Amino acid sequence: MYLRALLVPCLLCFTLATAAAGPAAASPPALSPADVFELQWAGDPQVSPDGREIAYVRYRGDVMKDTFAGDLWLVSADGREHRPLVSKASSPRWSPDGTRLLYVAAGDGGTQIFVRWLDTGTTAQVTRVQRPPSHVTWSPDGRSIAFVMPVAVETEPLAKPLAKPEGAEWAAPPKVIEKLIYRADGEGFLPDTRNHVFVVSALGGTPRTGAQVRERNARLGASSRCAVAATGAPAAPEKHQRADNGGDGECIEQQRHLMHLARSPRGT
Repeated sequence: MYLRALLVPCLLCFTLATAAAGPAAASPPALSPADVFELQWAGDPQVSPDGREIAYVRYRGDVMKDTFAGDLWLVSADGREHRPLVSKASSPRWSPDGTRLLYVAAGDGGTQIFVRWLDTGTTAQVTRVQRPPSHVTWSPDGRSIAFVMPVAVETEPLAKPLAKPEGAEWAAPPKVIEKLIYRADGEGFLPDTRNHVFVVSALGGTPRTGAQVRERNARLGASSRCAVAATGAPAAPEKHQRADNGGDGECIEQQRHLMHLARSPRGT
């Protein structure tokens, strides 16, 4: 009886205090959808040959364009020196001697490959290609650069089209689709292309090609003489293809059903 008499006033006081305080304020959500544009993260870290510096891509959101972009940054291995290097760039790769850094960024004619000399800050545009290069890599001697780039292909029409009278306004011809993945969000229909491996001088020039690949992966062999490309094709793992590269004794080697290939610095 005593406990009941004590409990009732306590409950009454608690109820009155809660009513006087009013409804509890709702706590803000920890993360809202729009906050994704405020996120930043590091990607594609590349350690210099001497192990003293790390080049990486610092990704950031652009709420005005509904996209994400990356900038190149350099940080010392001990984390004390941290500085920006190139705005809106990607794929940093150290030269074998550590004196140059190649990267991909917007240039004359679209996305291109650049080489930057770190001692002077001088930058040279190595390529002037029509389609974006990717998966760039140095040759062990630092004289050449290999990369993968899509090349346009023509598809055969389903039937021979009729000759359109001069000045006539006909509907667009039917589109022939032969790929499993032919559309992408934000891009629409994907272009009809096939990936090819190219090799270009580190000082610039006309890229040379010698093999068509299905997967985007290329490596240069010793002395820039041979590029290795993984295709992922459903063939026997031991099979490979070689194609002459430019007719000067250099080659591009195409390995089937192998991924992420790399040659030793000796090329053996």
